[in-house]
Amino acid sequence: GLREILGVDLQQELISSAQTAEFMRLAAQEGAVGCRVDFVQGDAIDVDFFRKLTADGRVRCLTCFTTLHWLKEPAYAQELALLNFARALAPGGQLLMVHFLGLDDAFLQ
Repeated sequence: GLREILGVDLQQELISSAQTAEFMRLAAQEGAVGCRVDFVQGDAIDVDFFRKLTADGRVRCLTCFTTLHWLKEPAYAQELALLNFARALAPGGQLLMVHFLGLDDAFLQ
């Protein structure tokens, strides 16, 4: 089962919201009982952040929910984020990405 869940966001306000007792109650209902749940501030395009994130082991599953369209600078930010995600994944790891087509699809080309 799950041993650890790590939520990452660039905005501290969203992290604070996720740390509420209501979120933790919902996580427990969804099978995260006994699982460590932490939140950190991080940037999808920060290569060093992802190196530190995977220093103790690789990530089995990474989710990215409507994030890529916010990444504008540098021009290759979306590609860099995808590379960081791929580097973080353990062999056979899974990336679940939700992106609404039409928001900013330059990274798909």
